[in-house]
Amino acid sequence: CQRFDFKRIDIESISSKLKLLSESESINIASDALDLIARKSTGSLRDAENFLEQAIVSFGSEISLDNLREFFNIDDDYVAIQIFNRIIELDLKGALVLVKDFYQDGKEADQILANMISLSRSLILVKSEAVSEKDFGESVWESLKLIASKLEMTDLIEIAKILSDSQRQHSITPIFPLEVGVAEIFTVLST
Repeated sequence: CQRFDFKRIDIESISSKLKLLSESESINIASDALDLIARKSTGSLRDAENFLEQAIVSFGSEISLDNLREFFNIDDDYVAIQIFNRIIELDLKGALVLVKDFYQDGKEADQILANMISLSRSLILVKSEAVSEKDFGESVWESLKLIASKLEMTDLIEIAKILSDSQRQHSITPIFPLEVGVAEIFTVLST
């Protein structure tokens, strides 16, 4: 009988391995783009290698950070950040208008909600200082730090619970659980 203890690999190690792979294949890819792949692989070297392979197939031998932002649909992080910014400003109307606008622009309501749940987790980790900038990238990190500084840990936990509960709701209108979740967060923060 053999026992194997698997664990997640750190971002720097994954990025270094991807750099070696890309150099051996004559792929020109920036180090910040490799870091993005490493972050998105969440500690799995196999996933990181698959992402790199898919990026090579999609973009050829010259891969930029912008290519990878498009590949990973990174704009979704900024969608969730914009909605969170409206929420912490206690601007319910603005938050709901953003949700509606993003939905009408073709973003899936369940994907917006999933990104908000992921962002709420990230905010809890940022607030507790359990992560650093290298886990997110500079621009997202700054936004997360700003939002986390304006909320208490109890608020962040309540927000995560509300969003998770909203994800489990089913509705004829796909956007309704997201709208209810945003409104519920607003009522928690405004009391």
